[in-house]
Amino acid sequence: MGIALLASACGGGPKNAVASIGRTATTTNAAVPVAGASAGELGSRLQQYAACMRSHGLPSFPSPTVLGQAVRLVLPPSMASSPQFQKAHKACQSLMPARLTPPNFTTQQQADYLKAAACMRSHGIAGFPDPTFSGGGARFNLPPGMDANSTPFRAARVICEKLIPQGLPYSS
Repeated sequence: MGIALLASACGGGPKNAVASIGRTATTTNAAVPVAGASAGELGSRLQQYAACMRSHGLPSFPSPTVLGQAVRLVLPPSMASSPQFQKAHKACQSLMPARLTPPNFTTQQQADYLKAAACMRSHGIAGFPDPTFSGGGARFNLPPGMDANSTPFRAARVICEKLIPQGLPYSS
């Protein structure tokens, strides 16, 4: 698992949102619409950001992937938390798309997240929490000791994340 930025191309205001899973930031997703930008434009802008990050000491910085009207950028937690990442980001932040905004989850989308959490529990991940929704994000606060990298957890996640509509954080 890594840290992921998932952005959808559509209108919105100037706020940032991060939705995360786990206390250890095993995975972080942000679904953020971008005002006035297509997914292709956003992907191109993030491609420039990725190239800049690689040129500033992170040679394995990944490239973004365009998925329909969304763009996904996944980072290993060790990279995102490194001092080199902070230095490179400071040098490259001007290339990040402007006006990122959090999604507004509909009642149905929130229900889909709740179904996904119930699915995790039904697939053997006892104690998997229901999500909380705040600041435009969805957060699964994993209890201490729950290993999001375990084989059973990852297997359940592959099945259950399909219940979350594509383009939203944690969707497959």
